[in-house]
Amino acid sequence: MTEDLRGERPMMGVFVYLLWGPLLWSLHLLLVYASHTGLCRMELADWHGLPLVQGIIIGVTVALAAAATALLIWPKTFFRAFVGSQPGADLDTFIMRTMRLLAVLSIGGILWSGMAAIVLPSCLQLR
Repeated sequence: MTEDLRGERPMMGVFVYLLWGPLLWSLHLLLVYASHTGLCRMELADWHGLPLVQGIIIGVTVALAAAATALLIWPKTFFRAFVGSQPGADLDTFIMRTMRLLAVLSIGGILWSGMAAIVLPSCLQLR
C-alpha cells in the first residue's frame, strides 16, 4: 500500500499540510519571545509612549491564529497547494481530520500564549 502512495503525491507536502498548525504555533513562540526579549533588553518596550511589545505580540497572535483558522475553513484548497493533487477518499479524510485536530490545538496554544501580552506586564522578568 505504501508503494502506491509514494507515486501519487509528495510526502513532504503531506507533512507540511498535517503540521501546518504546529508550525504556526512554533513560529508564534519564536516571534513572540524573540521580539519580547530583544525589545525589552534594548529598552524599547515602550516606543514614544506606545506599548510596542504588546502590539507586536497581539499582531503576531492575530495573524498566525487567522492563518491556522484559514486552514480549517478551506482545507481542500490548502491540500491542493501543499500536496499538488486533489484530496482522495479514505486516507485523505484521515489526514484532514488529523490536520484539523492539530490546527485546533495550535490555535488554542497561540491564543493562550498570546493572552500573556494582555494579562502580564511586559519586561517584568528582565528587570
